[in-house]
Amino acid sequence: MKNRNPALLSFKPIEPDDLRRLLELARQDRCTFFRKYPEWGRLYADRVIGVALCQGAAAHYIDTTAGINDFDVYTFFAAHPKRGWYAKRIMSMDFGDAKFG
Repeated sequence: MKNRNPALLSFKPIEPDDLRRLLELARQDRCTFFRKYPEWGRLYADRVIGVALCQGAAAHYIDTTAGINDFDVYTFFAAHPKRGWYAKRIMSMDFGDAKFG
């Protein structure tokens, strides 16, 4: 977590609806990426094995005293035998709800 200033962190709990919103944002991001790079889409669009809340947001999910600065959401893919996948992208998106600040 980049910002540990408690005045700038949110201590609101992450609810199931928030997780569903993050899952939808991750799905939208994948769709946008695969439209921009159709070859990757042909190989990997149907190989998603998991989407996970990670890093500080994951710690905050289980302990709201940790505070949250941002959401790190990772998508994991099963490897394709014809072309390996290694993509580490940083994509900023608006959560769309001021609940967390």
